[in-house]
Amino acid sequence: MRKVMVGLGAVTLALTGSLVVASPASALTVRALGDYTGASARIRHSQYLSDPVINGLGQPGHRTEHYCRAYGSSVSGNTYWQYHTNRRTRVTGYTSETLLNTRTAWAC
Repeated sequence: MRKVMVGLGAVTLALTGSLVVASPASALTVRALGDYTGASARIRHSQYLSDPVINGLGQPGHRTEHYCRAYGSSVSGNTYWQYHTNRRTRVTGYTSETLLNTRTAWAC
């Protein structure tokens, strides 16, 4: 694993099989608050549907803290994913924008 300086700060790159996963630096600023629009929204380790790691689930009413957005797998034609924290469970990861009511424009 190595760290690379880009845009907002350090990004940690890890190789998982043939998939490169970028995780934003932990010191990112909360850019927006929001919530989940559907039950059991998956909070993923990365922004790719092929990544089997699910960090947790988000439910309407849990509320979210958004840090940044990244390109990833297409969900209903939308390729943007939000890197965020579930405010109830404190689980952090990526969820497709199609399952969130708030979005940030800042790149991860």
